[in-house]
Amino acid sequence: SKHMKVGGKIVQVGCQAEIDNYATGNITGWKEYHRMTAREMLVGGFLLSNHMSEIPAAFLSLMLMQKRGKLKSVETTIRGGWQQFTECIDRLRTGDTFGRLILMFDDQTETAMGA
Repeated sequence: SKHMKVGGKIVQVGCQAEIDNYATGNITGWKEYHRMTAREMLVGGFLLSNHMSEIPAAFLSLMLMQKRGKLKSVETTIRGGWQQFTECIDRLRTGDTFGRLILMFDDQTETAMGA
């Protein structure tokens, strides 16, 4: 939320970082949630599996927004190879990323494995 503008919107899709805590009920929630009130943000969310039929139209809409410059991608990039894959999974599950997480292979021949 510290990266959001005043009056911005937060949309949460699923809760991957909290998946291990579902069984215990020990869900910790967002970090720095108090900033949402200070910045007068709107918060909403949904489970993707409940809206599968809407994905093609939503994807097209997002692509058009990105092409027009109205949607900016934010990402966390980890450089390396397959040896960093488990680090990526760990960071996804702990919420230690901002935006999408990308494993950028230094050696282009490594990306062809399994193809």
